[in-house]
Amino acid sequence: MENWECRIGSHRGQRQIKKQVTVPNFKGRAKNNLIFQDKLDTLLKMRINGLLLIITAILGICSVVEADIYIIQLPVCGSYTMGQSRSFTIDLGTELLQINEVRLICEGTVTAGLDYWWNPFSDYFYGFFDTEPGYMWAKGPLVGASTYPLPEPFSDNPKFVPEFGATWDFLLDGQANGSVILSGIFFIPEFPPKAFPSGYLEVAIIQINAVPLLAGDFDRSGKVDLADFAILASAWWTTVGDPNYNDDCDISEPPDSVIDLLDLSVFCGNWLQKSLE
Repeated sequence: MENWECRIGSHRGQRQIKKQVTVPNFKGRAKNNLIFQDKLDTLLKMRINGLLLIITAILGICSVVEADIYIIQLPVCGSYTMGQSRSFTIDLGTELLQINEVRLICEGTVTAGLDYWWNPFSDYFYGFFDTEPGYMWAKGPLVGASTYPLPEPFSDNPKFVPEFGATWDFLLDGQANGSVILSGIFFIPEFPPKAFPSGYLEVAIIQINAVPLLAGDFDRSGKVDLADFAILASAWWTTVGDPNYNDDCDISEPPDSVIDLLDLSVFCGNWLQKSLE
């Protein structure tokens, strides 16, 4: 605001009256408005940038866990006669949410047998998981006859396939029992073979392509979210023997049979992560 002096009187020399009149300073007000607008724009930009940072962080947190490849060396290598099997045990040390495929990586040799008429016949190795219902098996190549009497080498990675309604549910806890077998070829009793095939297994590996179960995904939905937090909350501050204790919520490393801040820390580390799209 500015003060102006104003003279009031007649043109004939009558007494003049001096009076100060306050006149709004529009120029200054416009300047103040510009300053205010600049500050408002700066504040809005800061808030927008902060919001973008939060969105970016959330997008980063909501990541998708990719499938892992698990390689298990099997202690089943060595010499085999027809029908002989060797057992193995798998323990991945982690639970799985989804199993995409399982393969038997095998290398070795097979020496053909001789049938009743002295003709060489081939044989093959295969991997086997016994489950209920049905079973899973992976069949290697049928070899041996083309190089008889010398052993025929082979190398293959057959995929395990289900039979009679079998599923991979038995492997979701990361543990399973199986065997590797040099197949017992069927023969007519009246015409027994003159010589049985044999084989030597140099490499035997189980390869599992699977999505791991995230620690904190208690409902196995493929993501760690509020539904899982509710499950954790229902077991909060409980220990083994308490009515609401839930062993699935004991996700601290190592497990300590108490649902407490250690488990919550692991849970928060996987918050909003996904195993499946």
